[in-house]
Amino acid sequence: MALPRTSEFEKPPTNTILLNYIDKEFTFRYSEYQPLDYSDGQFTSNLTSVFAFYAYMFLGLYFDSFSPYGGSPYFEKAQNVVNSAQNTQESGWKAYESQKNRFWMVENLQNHAYNSLRDFLYKFNREGLDVMYEKLEQGRAAITVCLDYLQQMYNQKSDLFLLQLIIDTKRDELVNIYSDQRVPPLEKTNVVNLLKEIDPANGSKYQAILE
Repeated sequence: MALPRTSEFEKPPTNTILLNYIDKEFTFRYSEYQPLDYSDGQFTSNLTSVFAFYAYMFLGLYFDSFSPYGGSPYFEKAQNVVNSAQNTQESGWKAYESQKNRFWMVENLQNHAYNSLRDFLYKFNREGLDVMYEKLEQGRAAITVCLDYLQQMYNQKSDLFLLQLIIDTKRDELVNIYSDQRVPPLEKTNVVNLLKEIDPANGSKYQAILE
């Protein structure tokens, strides 16, 4: 699932992807003309609960990209959706089912031990992309600095679900940013080495930055 971030404060607006994820544990039953009812705190159906969960997740990521931890109220709402689904037989909601599902997605975002990843999301988008439109080098420099957040988290917990989500979401964008011929060779090399370290399976994509 992908969500474009459009900033009304920029001219032209900044467009980026905040979440790019395919939820493979999403199943539902729906009859034609069946009303889609949802109420916070109640599990009515898997369909409406998953819709509500990702709506809150998208809002949380959107507001996190504009202000530090601005999405917290929406992540709390998403957590409530997860809590209300604990007794359902549908998959994707429970901690013991997998280390990479809806339960862990919102847990990671609310876990203070992983706050550096939310710092990354804010700095990458607000201090990096939004600035690059008018001040290319300054904005790119901010992105280069905030990549350290990803490296630090990789060294702390390389298999963290949220870390992988962020890398998967920002990979192509990072390749495009640093493939620009105006990026100094040394900066390119340092960034490529960092990205290949934290995302070794996609090293060839980052190597293309240097070509």
